[in-house]
Amino acid sequence: MFDEVSDESAQGIGRMFGAQSIIIGSIEVIGSQYRIRFQAIATEGATIECAFVRRY
Repeated sequence: MFDEVSDESAQGIGRMFGAQSIIIGSIEVIGSQYRIRFQAIATEGATIECAFVRRY
């Protein structure tokens, strides 16, 4: 998707399709570096199952 989707909306979409978890993330340019962030979130309960943040 090209537009931003809130975490809550993504969870609702995941539940609608029967997913147990969803993966959301972003890539941001900070000066001359990139920050990459991904999270696996449970669709029920909204607990973060795994997270990854890295700067390049």
